Amino acid sequence: MDYDTIQLYVQHPVVLVNGKTPIEHGWTDHAVTLESAQTAFAQNLADGLGIRLGPQTGFIDIEEDSPEAESSWLHFADSNPVEWESARGWHHLFRFPDYLHDVDAAKFKRDTGLEFRASHDQQSVLPPANGRVWINNSEARFLLGDVPLLPQSIIDQLPRREQNEQQLPTASDRPGDIYNATAEWRELLIPLGWTWVGSGKATAQAIRTWR
Repeated sequence: MDYDTIQLYVQHPVVLVNGKTPIEHGWTDHAVTLESAQTAFAQNLADGLGIRLGPQTGFIDIEEDSPEAESSWLHFADSNPVEWESARGWHHLFRFPDYLHDVDAAKFKRDTGLEFRASHDQQSVLPPANGRVWINNSEARFLLGDVPLLPQSIIDQLPRREQNEQQLPTASDRPGDIYNATAEWRELLIPLGWTWVGSGKATAQAIRTWR
């Protein structure tokens, strides 16, 4: 991506990706800067940008990835989202209503074939990465912030989880597992005077070297 294009995109909550994988550790909680994006593209660490999804960034992506999904989307075709096409199918981007919560995305997928992507740990890769193509004037609308609110016609069709639904504890709920999943080496090593000097590969699972 050229400098001017990167400059426009990083004004939005984007993430640097290689393929479909974010390349930065902690990508869900920090913004991409113009400098970090330029460096990542210049060094071939990144080949695209994704839009961060969920209530924190305010975006929802509804993805078609099957003939059933294409048929289901016809019921919402007049909703005028920002759209692009990938190898799997079309993506439809909306803004996240403040009052929307407890959506049962798995049931929505089973019922309609449409993938409702709106979690804090999700992102969707944007054009022009890997052949993705904006539909009509969607790129200009996205860059101008002209992304519509998820319409009531779709909200009314979203299945919700029962408020009194109880989730049984799992192994990952144990205090030790929660610490292992959330703690980072830097929290332990930096106070002791250690410095991170690099990583083995540019992915979220990079092998990081300290000394």
